[in-house]
Order: sequence, then C-alpha cells, then structure tokens
Amino acid sequence: MVSESKSGALRAWLNSRAPSWRAAALLAERAAAGTLEPEQAVHLSQQYRSLLRDLASARQNMPEVPARQALEALCVRLHALHRPPDASMAAVARGFLTEDVARAFRRIRRPLIAVLLVFAAAGLAGAWLVLRYPDLASLFLSDAMIEKVESGHLWTEGILNVVPPGVMSVGIFTNNITVTLFTFGLGLLLALGTFYMVALNGLLLGSTFAFTAERGLGLQLLKFICAHGPVELSVLWIAGAMGVYIGDAIAHPGGRGRIEALSAAASEMTPLIVFCILLLVGCGFIEGYLSPNPGTSVATRVVVGFGYWLLMALVLAGRDAFTRAGSRAASRS
Repeated sequence: MVSESKSGALRAWLNSRAPSWRAAALLAERAAAGTLEPEQAVHLSQQYRSLLRDLASARQNMPEVPARQALEALCVRLHALHRPPDASMAAVARGFLTEDVARAFRRIRRPLIAVLLVFAAAGLAGAWLVLRYPDLASLFLSDAMIEKVESGHLWTEGILNVVPPGVMSVGIFTNNITVTLFTFGLGLLLALGTFYMVALNGLLLGSTFAFTAERGLGLQLLKFICAHGPVELSVLWIAGAMGVYIGDAIAHPGGRGRIEALSAAASEMTPLIVFCILLLVGCGFIEGYLSPNPGTSVATRVVVGFGYWLLMALVLAGRDAFTRAGSRAASRS
C-alpha cells in the first residue's frame, strides 16, 4: 500500500510539473535561436531555479525513467544559457560579430525584401525617365557632373589631384554614415520617411547609370564603384530595413505602449547599426584610396569589392557561417 501510494504521488507530481517543463523547453529553443523576448527571458530565468529544485526531487524519488532524463537534459541546456559570460574584450567582440549582429539581421529579413523592391522600382524608374526625357538628368545630377559627362569623362577622373585621399575618405564615410542614420531614423515616421530615402537613392543611382551609359561611360562608372559599391549599397538597404522595422514597431506595438515598443526595437537594432557604421568607414577608405586611382586594375577592384561584401555576409549569417567557413579552410589546408 505504501509503495502504491508513493507511486501515485509521484505520478501526480509528474503530471503537475510536466507542462512547466515543456514550456521551459520551448523558451530554451527560442533563446538558442535568438528570438526570446525580454519578458520571456525573465520568466525563463525564474523557471530555471524551479527546474533545479524539480531535478533534485526527481533524482531522489524517481528511478532512471525518460521523464527524469529529459529534465536533466533540459537543465543542462538552461545551465549553458545561464553560464557567466566571458567579460574579455575578445569575447565581447566575438559575440558581437557572431551572434548580436546576426540576431538583429534575422529580425529585418522581411522588411529588407520590401526595401529591395522599392529601391529596384525606383532605380528602373530613374533610368527610364532619363532615357526617355534626357533633360530630367538635371534633377538628379549637378551641372558640373553633366558637363563633365557630356565632354566624355567621369566626374571622378583626376579627383585625387584635387583632394587628398585621407581627406576624401573621411568626408565620404562621414556623409555615408549620416545618410544611413537618417534613413534609419526616418523609420519614426511609420517608415514612410525611410521608404522615401530608399526610393530617392534608387532614383539617383538608376538615373546616373542611364545618363552615363547613354554616353558610353557606363562601364567606367561601374568600374569606379565595384570596389566599394556592393557593401555601400547593402548598408543602405539594411538601414532602410531597420527603419521599416522601427516604423512597424510603432504602428503595431502589440500589448506594449508605443514608446516601449520603439525602445525595444531600437535596442534590438543597435548592434546592426554599429556594424553598418564600421562597414561604411571601410567603404570610405576604399572609395578614397582605391576607387579613384586609375592605376588600380579591374580585377583588384572586383576582388576587393566581392571580398568585403562576403565578409559582411558572413557576419550577418552568424556563428554557423563562421564555423562552416573555418571548416572548409581547415579541410583545404
């Protein structure tokens, strides 16, 4: 009778605690995927302590059964999530490059598609307008740029003889960072300002390429931008997607207040903003030193442009991409 009574009590205890274990397992999966909300993280931390008490009881009263083994495995997973962080600068940088940036980027994948569509549509519209109505080029290009192209030269030719590369680099990445932050910040206008900036840049690029291509200088312009352009454009698109994410958080705050939703969205995007700024500093130096240099070969420009973009893509993909890249490098060696 005592044995049966104890067995019944254990079954009742197991049935009462199993839903809490399953809920903790689901939150642990979300934490590992980087999609855990702040309030859920607090709840998971509280559950962790409760699960440890459950595990102690299970080890004392339950035999080696699947339920106990599953609880032990869950506690091991949560212990890994709750381990004290490595506070060294190397660990902080490693976490930033392999986790924080990728987690933020995953949140803006859908807005990024909308941004790319708007940019592409605006670029095609700008090209069509300039090809159909050449006089409209003055809306997108300065008189000095138009005059230079009309004479058969790009406005970038000989620029190193006028402005030192260092000064030009600082001016370029300062301007690009300003545009990026402005594009992101205009998300406060329910993303309407962000879409305006994206469309405007698409119009400028499309019209510029159409105008130069019409006069036989399209390939020269492509040669000029191929080293810095891929990353520079990608950062613009990412900034636009972040702005849309901010605007969506304000428009659809869920159960939170709009200020709280805005603060949470901005906090989530902070690592990606910092990463974009670092990328633009690199683009500025490439555009200041390499792109306007007539002695730089096309092959060198393509390698630099593609390599820099690939580095950006690896960071955005996260830890798994770095692991795969390292494994491939090790297998080749």
